[in-house]
Amino acid sequence: MKYDTIILALGSIGSILATRLTEEPNHIARVIPPTFERFQEEFMRVL
Repeated sequence: MKYDTIILALGSIGSILATRLTEEPNHIARVIPPTFERFQEEFMRVL
């Protein structure tokens, strides 16, 4: 899946940012918790 925005954030701030960014119907955001293993796993999947 292609994302318009990838958010590296912990806790509720990531959810808040994603909610605000996806108010536009065509905007797709992905929230990734900022642990290195998780980031590496998700980043490689997006590529």
